[in-house]
Amino acid sequence: MATPVSGVNSWLTLNGRPLSFDPGSDNLATGAVEYGDNQLSITSRAPDHLEIRVDGERLETERYGRWIWRPAGFAGLYDIEVSSPEKHVYHTQVRVIPSHFSQLHHEWMLKEIGQFSADLLFQLNSPATEMVTETSLA
Repeated sequence: MATPVSGVNSWLTLNGRPLSFDPGSDNLATGAVEYGDNQLSITSRAPDHLEIRVDGERLETERYGRWIWRPAGFAGLYDIEVSSPEKHVYHTQVRVIPSHFSQLHHEWMLKEIGQFSADLLFQLNSPATEMVTETSLA
Protein backbone atom coordinates (compact mmCIF):
# COMPACT_ATOMS: atom_id res chain seq x y z
CA MET A 1 0.00 0.00 0.00
CA ALA A 2 1.47 3.34 -1.03
CA THR A 3 1.08 5.80 1.82
CA PRO A 4 0.71 9.43 0.81
CA VAL A 5 3.45 11.77 2.02
CA SER A 6 0.96 13.28 4.45
CA GLY A 7 0.64 9.95 6.32
CA VAL A 8 -3.14 10.26 6.27
CA ASN A 9 -3.49 6.46 5.91
CA SER A 10 -2.16 6.14 9.46
CA TRP A 11 -4.40 8.75 11.11
CA LEU A 12 -7.81 7.19 11.23
CA THR A 13 -9.43 3.83 11.89
CA LEU A 14 -12.98 2.71 11.23
CA ASN A 15 -14.23 -0.12 13.44
CA GLY A 16 -10.65 -0.78 14.50
CA ARG A 17 -9.27 -1.10 10.96
CA PRO A 18 -7.12 1.51 9.21
CA LEU A 19 -9.03 3.73 6.81
CA SER A 20 -7.30 3.83 3.42
CA PHE A 21 -7.18 7.06 1.45
CA ASP A 22 -5.57 5.39 -1.56
CA PRO A 23 -7.29 6.15 -4.89
CA GLY A 24 -10.02 3.63 -5.69
CA SER A 25 -10.21 2.23 -2.16
CA ASP A 26 -13.71 1.41 -0.91
CA ASN A 27 -12.64 0.34 2.61
CA LEU A 28 -14.95 -2.69 2.57
CA ALA A 29 -12.67 -4.44 5.09
CA THR A 30 -13.70 -1.93 7.77
CA GLY A 31 -17.08 -3.68 8.04
CA ALA A 32 -19.19 -0.51 8.11
CA VAL A 33 -22.86 -1.46 8.46
CA GLU A 34 -26.02 0.55 7.79
CA TYR A 35 -28.20 1.29 10.83
CA GLY A 36 -25.28 0.28 13.09
CA ASP A 37 -22.77 2.23 15.13
CA ASN A 38 -19.48 2.52 13.27
CA GLN A 39 -16.63 4.03 15.27
CA LEU A 40 -14.07 6.32 13.70
CA SER A 41 -10.99 6.80 15.89
CA ILE A 42 -7.77 8.71 15.45
CA THR A 43 -4.38 7.16 16.07
CA SER A 44 -1.43 8.70 17.89
CA ARG A 45 -0.05 9.90 14.52
CA ALA A 46 -3.05 12.13 13.82
CA PRO A 47 -2.76 15.89 14.01
CA ASP A 48 -4.97 17.70 16.50
CA HIS A 49 -8.30 19.27 15.55
CA LEU A 50 -9.28 16.98 12.68
CA GLU A 51 -12.73 17.46 11.22
CA ILE A 52 -14.60 14.58 9.59
CA ARG A 53 -17.48 14.85 7.13
CA VAL A 54 -19.54 12.01 5.70
CA ASP A 55 -21.30 12.91 2.44
CA GLY A 56 -20.77 16.57 3.32
CA GLU A 57 -22.27 16.34 6.82
CA ARG A 58 -19.92 17.06 9.71
CA LEU A 59 -19.66 14.35 12.34
CA GLU A 60 -19.98 15.65 15.88
CA THR A 61 -18.26 14.10 18.88
CA GLU A 62 -18.48 14.41 22.62
CA ARG A 63 -14.91 13.18 23.01
CA TYR A 64 -12.33 14.32 20.49
CA GLY A 65 -10.70 11.40 18.73
CA ARG A 66 -13.78 9.20 18.62
CA TRP A 67 -16.77 9.69 16.37
CA ILE A 68 -19.80 7.44 16.04
CA TRP A 69 -21.19 7.26 12.53
CA ARG A 70 -24.56 5.61 12.04
CA PRO A 71 -25.47 5.37 8.33
CA ALA A 72 -29.25 5.33 8.38
CA GLY A 73 -29.91 5.94 4.72
CA PHE A 74 -28.69 3.09 2.59
CA ALA A 75 -26.01 0.52 1.97
CA GLY A 76 -23.49 1.61 -0.64
CA LEU A 77 -20.58 4.01 -1.02
CA TYR A 78 -20.22 7.01 1.24
CA ASP A 79 -17.72 9.83 0.75
CA ILE A 80 -15.48 10.56 3.73
CA GLU A 81 -13.65 13.87 3.98
CA VAL A 82 -11.02 14.55 6.63
CA SER A 83 -9.60 18.02 7.04
CA SER A 84 -6.54 18.87 9.09
CA PRO A 85 -5.76 22.14 10.87
CA GLU A 86 -3.39 23.10 8.06
CA LYS A 87 -6.45 23.13 5.78
CA HIS A 88 -5.42 19.94 4.00
CA VAL A 89 -8.44 17.96 2.86
CA TYR A 90 -8.32 14.22 2.21
CA HIS A 91 -11.03 12.12 0.57
CA THR A 92 -11.86 8.43 0.54
CA GLN A 93 -14.90 6.22 0.21
CA VAL A 94 -16.39 3.63 2.54
CA ARG A 95 -18.62 0.82 1.36
CA VAL A 96 -21.42 0.30 3.86
CA ILE A 97 -22.84 -3.20 3.85
CA PRO A 98 -26.53 -3.90 4.39
CA SER A 99 -27.59 -4.75 7.93
CA HIS A 100 -30.69 -6.80 7.16
CA PHE A 101 -29.27 -9.16 4.56
CA SER A 102 -25.89 -10.31 3.31
CA GLN A 103 -23.54 -8.40 1.02
CA LEU A 104 -23.95 -11.20 -1.52
CA HIS A 105 -27.73 -10.75 -1.50
CA HIS A 106 -27.30 -6.98 -1.81
CA GLU A 107 -25.01 -7.41 -4.87
CA TRP A 108 -27.52 -9.83 -6.43
CA MET A 109 -30.29 -7.28 -5.87
CA LEU A 110 -28.22 -4.53 -7.54
CA LYS A 111 -27.54 -6.82 -10.50
CA GLU A 112 -31.25 -7.55 -10.79
CA ILE A 113 -32.09 -3.84 -10.74
CA GLY A 114 -29.46 -3.21 -13.41
CA GLN A 115 -31.00 -5.83 -15.67
CA PHE A 116 -34.34 -4.10 -15.95
CA SER A 117 -33.37 -0.45 -15.38
CA ALA A 118 -32.22 0.12 -18.97
CA ASP A 119 -35.53 -1.24 -20.30
CA LEU A 120 -37.45 0.93 -17.87
CA LEU A 121 -35.49 4.03 -18.84
CA PHE A 122 -36.07 3.26 -22.52
CA GLN A 123 -39.81 2.92 -21.92
CA LEU A 124 -40.01 6.18 -19.96
CA ASN A 125 -38.07 8.20 -22.53
CA SER A 126 -39.41 6.70 -25.74
CA PRO A 127 -42.51 7.62 -27.70
CA ALA A 128 -42.55 4.06 -29.07
CA THR A 129 -44.85 1.43 -27.66
CA GLU A 130 -41.98 -0.58 -26.19
CA MET A 131 -42.92 -2.20 -22.93
CA VAL A 132 -40.82 -3.41 -20.02
CA THR A 133 -41.03 -7.17 -19.77
CA GLU A 134 -40.58 -9.25 -16.67
CA THR A 135 -37.68 -11.68 -16.83
CA SER A 136 -36.92 -14.66 -14.66
CA LEU A 137 -33.63 -14.40 -12.76
CA ALA A 138 -33.33 -18.05 -11.81
